[in-house]
Amino acid sequence: LGHFAAVEPLLAKTVAFAPAFAPARFSLALALHRLERGAVALGAIGPVADAYPDVAMVVGLHAAIHMQLGNVAQAVAAYESVLPAAAEDSDLWHAYGHALRAIGRQSDAVAAYRRAIAIAPGCGEAWWSLANLKTVRFDAADIARMQAVPDAASANPADRAYLDFALGKALEDERRYAEAFDHYARGNAARTRLEPHDAAAHHRFVTQSIAAFDAALFARAAGAGCDAIGPIFVVGMPRSGSTLVEQILASHPAIEGTMEL
Repeated sequence: LGHFAAVEPLLAKTVAFAPAFAPARFSLALALHRLERGAVALGAIGPVADAYPDVAMVVGLHAAIHMQLGNVAQAVAAYESVLPAAAEDSDLWHAYGHALRAIGRQSDAVAAYRRAIAIAPGCGEAWWSLANLKTVRFDAADIARMQAVPDAASANPADRAYLDFALGKALEDERRYAEAFDHYARGNAARTRLEPHDAAAHHRFVTQSIAAFDAALFARAAGAGCDAIGPIFVVGMPRSGSTLVEQILASHPAIEGTMEL
C-alpha cells in the first residue's frame, strides 16, 4: 500500500531477529530507500548485495540507493555488473540510462533508453526519458512506434501518461501543434487521475502563507542574517526551484545574482 513509514520499524525488528534473512533485509532497504534514508538503506542492502551479486532485483536496488546518495559512479558499476546476465530487463536498462545521464554519458544513456524500449515498447517512461533529454529529435519511425503502442502494452498506468507526453514533445518538434496538444492534454488528464489536485487545500496554503509572511514578521527579524561577504551557491536538480531561489536572493539589495552553470 506504500505505507513505508509504518513498514520500516516492523522490518527493522525482523532483521534484528534474523540478520541473515535476506528477503527482510531487501524489503527494509527498499522501505528506507522510499523514505529517502539512503545512508541507512545502503547499510541494509550491503550484505544482500554481497550475497547475491548476480540477482538483478538486488543489484538494481543497490544501484538505485547509490544514485539517491549521489554515488553515481558506483551505481553505473553496479548496473554494468549485472546487465550481461539480465540483458532483457527493461527496467534495469532504463535505470542504467539515468545513471549514465547523470555522469554526462549522454549518447550511452540514449542507447540504454532505446534498449529498454526495444525490450518493452510499452515502457512509456523510457520514451519520456528520451524526450526529456531535450537533445533527442524523434523521427517518423519513432512517432509511428509510439502511436502504435496499445493501451494494454503499458502495465503501469503512469506509462500511458509518459507516452502521451513523449508523443506531445515529438509532434511539437514536428510543428504538428494540434496533435501535440491533444497528447499533452491526455497525459495531464491521466496524471490528474493518478495524483488528484486539491485546489481548496492549495488555496488554504497560499492564504495562510500570505498571512504568516507579513510586515510584522520582517520587523521581528530585523538585524538577523549573515554579514559575511562571499559566494552563495544554489544547487538543485532541473525543475526543482533553484532558479526561483536565486531570483529571491538576488532581489535583496546586498546580493548580486550571477550566471547559472
